[in-house]
Amino acid sequence: MKHHLNGNMNSDTNSGPDIELSGQLHGHVSGEVNGHVKRLLKGDIDGDMKSSLEHGTNKHSDKDSPQHFSYSSEPENGPKAWEIVSRWETSLGPSHEHWWRLTGPQLSTMLEEAGYPVHKQLEIVLFHYHRVVPYMGPKPELDGSFKWKSLVSSDGVPLEYSWKWDTPSKDPEIRFTIEAINEFSGTVADPLNQTPAIELLQGLEGRVPDLNQDWTSHFLSNFYDHDKAKYLREAEDGSGMPLRSTMLQGFASLAQYMPAIRQLGPSRALDILNDFLGTSKEGSYLRPFMLAVDNVEPPSSRLKLYFATVRTSFASMREIMTLGGRVSSDKIEQKLRTLHELVKAIMPVPLDLPDNADIPGPELPEYSADATASTSIDLATERPNFVVGYQYYFDIAPGAEFPDIKFYAPIRKDMMDDLTVANGLTRWMESQGRGAFCQNYMRVLRGLAGERSLSECHGIQTHICCMIKKDGQFDITSYLAPGVPGSSN
Repeated sequence: MKHHLNGNMNSDTNSGPDIELSGQLHGHVSGEVNGHVKRLLKGDIDGDMKSSLEHGTNKHSDKDSPQHFSYSSEPENGPKAWEIVSRWETSLGPSHEHWWRLTGPQLSTMLEEAGYPVHKQLEIVLFHYHRVVPYMGPKPELDGSFKWKSLVSSDGVPLEYSWKWDTPSKDPEIRFTIEAINEFSGTVADPLNQTPAIELLQGLEGRVPDLNQDWTSHFLSNFYDHDKAKYLREAEDGSGMPLRSTMLQGFASLAQYMPAIRQLGPSRALDILNDFLGTSKEGSYLRPFMLAVDNVEPPSSRLKLYFATVRTSFASMREIMTLGGRVSSDKIEQKLRTLHELVKAIMPVPLDLPDNADIPGPELPEYSADATASTSIDLATERPNFVVGYQYYFDIAPGAEFPDIKFYAPIRKDMMDDLTVANGLTRWMESQGRGAFCQNYMRVLRGLAGERSLSECHGIQTHICCMIKKDGQFDITSYLAPGVPGSSN
């Protein structure tokens, strides 16, 4: 069972951080919670603390800021919110200390650079310390290996950040995804790593007023056997695939999951998506790898379907983003061309590449549906190479006629260094009149790079996501890996 915590930390000064909680059930299904975490801070921040934080915040300007810096392992030399929390909170053990020193300053700096109010920075960093870091699992072994290798990142680190770019009306939003892990993940006690996410959810009860797990429980009961020993027996005798997600590897069709989905009720948007998948050539290339739901009251919950495809041509992108022409507007072609300019800025696209040609790249490895994998490390090795193709996300909202569609362009880290990708992305953002936070973003990347220059880094930026909103605006999100000291990232 693979789980995510998507922490959408907004900058609304009147509420706690918005969070989306998801437990991806080993590639089959994930549940998400949208709600407000109760305030972790009580009362006002004292003047000295507020002044210290404000001194470390740089919202828009790069003036007088270093062009390269690294995070110190000592709290007094790190970002202010992280420094304050580290000063007053006691250590929770070696693994917690390891993950806190790696991710705490990174998250704190991202919040500063995104322009979050000082009290919000402290609240979110405290939330991270108490509710996220404890579920990052045991620290790596001396050789860098993990007892349970997460699928969230190529390094096995169970955390990924995202920087949702600013719009004309909103500053950037900082989010993150976690695969909840503990010392029993993958053992006889918890062979599918289901317990940590359940504990994480239980810990938020009473703090997230809108929490409702009906849909998550529905899919758990449909997709999983309650007898955990069964999965261990199947792993030992090779009779099943308990620790390999057929959906994640692209072996299972969506039709195999439709009976459980249809039990949730009728959906016009889902019908249209199914029709597209069954009639479009490009739809036939799409392979499902994740299903998610909002953990809120069912009438308000959304169904979220994630697909991967090896196809990377502009024609393929246009076909999928318009559902074969079912979604149309006066300026859709213009918007798609602009989106493709972003693709060309961050990927190695030949200048004369025809619209119907895929971007040249490495071949996908062959996968056998009869192969077996009994550990999370095997699963991480055998999964499809998502760096080769594109991914798409279809959001099925209650009462919607069409799904909202997000497009994910993976960064080909073997072919593009992080400085080249970042320069291409920020130039595109500036061309759209959205360059206010570009230098802030570059400072975040330099912090993640540590002692290395961005031109030496490959894989800090993992994906760039885009959705064309109904008003024609682009929602752009950069996904960022925290990395491990000494790794290729």
